[in-house]
Amino acid sequence: MGINVRVAPGSIRQRRGVHNPRAKVLGNNQKIREHWHPHETFKTFSKKAHIAALRPHIGNRWFASIDLESFFEHVTRAKVHRAIENIGFSRTRAFRIAGESTVRQNEKYSLARGFPQSAVLATLVLDRSLFGSYLRKRNDKSALTIYSDDIILSSNNFQNLVDEYWLIIELLGRSNFSVNTHKSQPPNREVVVFNIRLSHKLLRFTDERMWRFFIRAKDLLQNTSSEQRDEKYQEFFGRYVASINSEQARQLAESLGVSAAT
Repeated sequence: MGINVRVAPGSIRQRRGVHNPRAKVLGNNQKIREHWHPHETFKTFSKKAHIAALRPHIGNRWFASIDLESFFEHVTRAKVHRAIENIGFSRTRAFRIAGESTVRQNEKYSLARGFPQSAVLATLVLDRSLFGSYLRKRNDKSALTIYSDDIILSSNNFQNLVDEYWLIIELLGRSNFSVNTHKSQPPNREVVVFNIRLSHKLLRFTDERMWRFFIRAKDLLQNTSSEQRDEKYQEFFGRYVASINSEQARQLAESLGVSAAT
């Protein structure tokens, strides 16, 4: 039985009858990065990106987070086209890259989560939006970082943080990005982002995340020789947990009967 696949107009597959080669996609990403450098608040391309998005905030006392709802699905082919053209590509080339990079989802063409080009293009579109323009003009009263569909803010001034939190939500709406009000967290003494509790001078995994670490590490170590247990644990769990919270890393190691040393 044949499978019907809807192909974006202008895509390589439509024009050549072949699948979009990964090399072509990566080449597009490289060309885009050569033409454009995201604002420093975007941590998507940083080493250990989610940690890089958290660290700038730990010195503050008030925290907030904004979750972009169905982020990639809201990055439509038209938005991608405009953003690529905005950084200096010709209209024809921008249209071609947008067509190669989007898929039909419901009634529109948009980015798909997990595709190699999606992170670059989603960040580009957000950076070139009205919200992105605000980032380049803001007075930095609050700390602000962005990783994928999460925007994290913090400040030592509660009212400044409240004002910027609601201003950003308004700007995102005017940029045609929906905010998930159930997952977003208004200013408070602590927020949970990436399964990590962020508060003043402290990062700490949630209890649920630590329990999952324990179950997964226990399964891994059951099939590991005694000589390799410590090394395997550190490779897959220990060093990462310790990079967030050394006390939680020590407790996890003790519960598993392995060395906590990194």
